[in-house]
Amino acid sequence: MPLSGGPFTRRRLALAIDALDQLMSGSADLGQVGLGAVLGIMVSRATATLPQTTTAPIFTITGGRVLVNMILGEVTTVIQTQANNTKLELDPESGAANSDICANLNITGDIVGTMYQPMSSSGGASAMIDNLQQVLLVAQRRVFAAGDIALTCSASNTGSIKWDIWYVPIDTGATIVAV
Repeated sequence: MPLSGGPFTRRRLALAIDALDQLMSGSADLGQVGLGAVLGIMVSRATATLPQTTTAPIFTITGGRVLVNMILGEVTTVIQTQANNTKLELDPESGAANSDICANLNITGDIVGTMYQPMSSSGGASAMIDNLQQVLLVAQRRVFAAGDIALTCSASNTGSIKWDIWYVPIDTGATIVAV
């Protein structure tokens, strides 16, 4: 079931969600299914230094809506030990106000290999979680309109993070590129 090219029909969307549900329940075999078939198209952003007390785009969505299945960050250069509330935001192309993808996480002193993943909770709020060298493979399943996915930092810390995103286009021609 290739996920690139053409519109993402409701049937293909249902099949992708079913495959992801099978993976989450442990009944899918990644050797048979393939991670790309489960999570969609992967886009990687090379490691980069943190925004300095500002917001900076890390991915740009163009051409329409996309279904984002997972966003994953990994520290590649240790984060300076200084309070730094960090979160992901969606800056929509439509001109509407930015919206938080997750709540702030203080990333002070995080070491190389620490991974970040925005997680939805049952209460509807989202948090960015951090773990050293492991994350839960969790279906985030969020639909985003065209715009930027941005990283916001409340302080000017040294350190670098690389980011990956997995998505499926909903509208014909919808894509995500690293900034």
